[in-house]
Amino acid sequence: MAAAALARAGAPIPTVLDPATAAGAGQPIASACLPAFGSGLSYQLCSLGDVQARHTVVLLGDSHASMWTPAFVRAARRLGFRLVPLAKPGCALWALHENRPGWPCLSWWRGVLGVIARLRPSATIVSFLTDNYTVAQAGLAARLVARVMRAVPHPVLLADAPSDDWYVNNVPTPAQCMAAPGANLARCALHLTPAIRASLQRIQAMVVSHGYPAIPTLQWFCEGDLCPTVIGGIVTSEDGNHITPQYAQALGPRLANRLRPILAELWRAEARAR
Repeated sequence: MAAAALARAGAPIPTVLDPATAAGAGQPIASACLPAFGSGLSYQLCSLGDVQARHTVVLLGDSHASMWTPAFVRAARRLGFRLVPLAKPGCALWALHENRPGWPCLSWWRGVLGVIARLRPSATIVSFLTDNYTVAQAGLAARLVARVMRAVPHPVLLADAPSDDWYVNNVPTPAQCMAAPGANLARCALHLTPAIRASLQRIQAMVVSHGYPAIPTLQWFCEGDLCPTVIGGIVTSEDGNHITPQYAQALGPRLANRLRPILAELWRAEARAR
């Protein structure tokens, strides 16, 4: 990966790059399509991509699902499916099965399962934040993902993109890092941690053992333990935790290539069941 080589060399931030694009691109999905952060439960059922298509695909999860919407819209138009995002920002895996003050995640989860049952999707793409589990909690992360996948029809895992607490602890956003004195691509890069690797490995082992289809994502962000925040002239990370809409959109064709054989098999099975 050329971007990783530049980051390892400590290359300067590209002069043609506007660092503000990491924070100023707007929402990857219309706000009306998602419940509000915190106590929100109401949302519109939105159809994206090829809205007239016979096949429906649900994108299910927290903000780590909704951040992929631009990629899935491009993939949906290429492959011919209607995309319905069902995501609740802030309702992480560990919070799905309880209602806490100001966070009715269980109510949202029960409601969304009913919506999915009515939609009867060809595939349910499952994507949640899993990088926030410690090495010791990697098995828990895998069990929580498995619990979600057991609950939905035709589950397909979209592995979580790498994230890093570096920005939380030092500089709030990549844009601010890139604008700081002495900034370079090495200083502003993300890094894989043992915790992230442990969670990804345990989750991958789980999907293999259950025979679930899965789409890896690490190859689109990292080489070794280094994850550049500029790839192909595009800022990849908004805040160290979510990918930018621009980079998500750029990944649409690659996502479509990964989805194509998975959906083809599911659509064949769907046709046989008629």
